[in-house]
Amino acid sequence: MKDLNIKHLKLINGEEIISLVNQSIGDDLILEFPLLLNSIYDNNTNTYYFTKYMNLTNDNLIHMNVRNIIAYSSVTDDIKRKYIVSSLSYKEDQLLEERRVNKEIDEKVRRNIDDIINEDNDYAEEYDDELSPHTLH
Repeated sequence: MKDLNIKHLKLINGEEIISLVNQSIGDDLILEFPLLLNSIYDNNTNTYYFTKYMNLTNDNLIHMNVRNIIAYSSVTDDIKRKYIVSSLSYKEDQLLEERRVNKEIDEKVRRNIDDIINEDNDYAEEYDDELSPHTLH
């Protein structure tokens, strides 16, 4: 677990992200499955939880310009474990959704193929009806 380059990033807009830093390219960090760190303060207790960062994309790699980061640090092994569990859970949800969408697409394609086959059969039957019933030898 110590080999994983999981960082806590504080962005200039105030958001905080926990992410595996895949690599650095020029002024960009390549973040692998970044999660937004959220907190709720209730009854003198701070509760933290993760949500998917940039949740309108299915991309697992996000390029972030380092100019958007004002601070970063390593995280504890406990936070690494929680990050891994959360990111795997989001990834599993993403895969299930992709399977559902693919199944819907497959069903639509099958229906379209069936429609085409049925249209071809109808045309063949009409064509057969137009042919003379007499056989020429």
